[in-house]
Amino acid sequence: TKQEVYSNLKVKKQKMDHRRNLLQLLVEQSRIKDLIVSLKNNLNKAEKNLETRKELELQLGSLSKITRSELKHLQELNQKLRDTRTRKEAMATEIKVIQSNQVIRLNGEELRQGDQKQLSQKFQLQVGDDVSLEISPGGGDTLIDLHSKCQKQQEDLTFLLKKLGLESIKFAEQHFERRITLENKLSNLAESTKEYVQSKQKEVEVYELKALDLEKQLLAFNSSLEELVEENALPSSTAGLGDLYKKINQTFTYLSKALDDAESDKQLIQKNLQQ
Repeated sequence: TKQEVYSNLKVKKQKMDHRRNLLQLLVEQSRIKDLIVSLKNNLNKAEKNLETRKELELQLGSLSKITRSELKHLQELNQKLRDTRTRKEAMATEIKVIQSNQVIRLNGEELRQGDQKQLSQKFQLQVGDDVSLEISPGGGDTLIDLHSKCQKQQEDLTFLLKKLGLESIKFAEQHFERRITLENKLSNLAESTKEYVQSKQKEVEVYELKALDLEKQLLAFNSSLEELVEENALPSSTAGLGDLYKKINQTFTYLSKALDDAESDKQLIQKNLQQ
């Protein structure tokens, strides 16, 4: 009868409405769980990046704070010193004993056949007991000037290296290059601060509380949930649950319309009977 049809539609609508509400909660629960997993992954990554950042900062702290301009100045000083040394060595005098029947002494040190010396400063040469020579390589004053210049440049270079806490040009270049590399790595970890990690931890806590609240709400739908599980109609993914919700919602909409039509027929019959 039409009364039975109406009653059946009403029961089905109530059941479908219950399932629809259940699916809404399940979709939200699944979405929250997915979000928590993603947030925890991001949190773990941020924590690792923060540790890496601390290690990089420690390494940076052990390096010289030499600037690009200071390194350039060091390199220029070093190049000038090398140039001066090259000029000084080019003006040096070379002595080689080919053969001698007399004792030859260089600044008091005896030279033997085959001995070879290169000298850039004024020296004394004695041949036998009767001959004593004083020789100034490069013409004397010019070489002395170069020697003084070389000494001054070496002092300037040593002073600057000491001021910067470095042992040599090589160390200066290594420290500078290493620092630039570490600073570039740090710039890529700019977001990985203690505050950022704390904000992610709080975000995870907020969504975990939401997940607990949803668990409590779902307790009221245990019977409907068991029915869905028994029917093997419960997807495991958020997308699958969303599709099922749409399907149930369409069925609910269809039943609602059918029930409204049945209600209209019922009222029409009652009206006719009253007449």
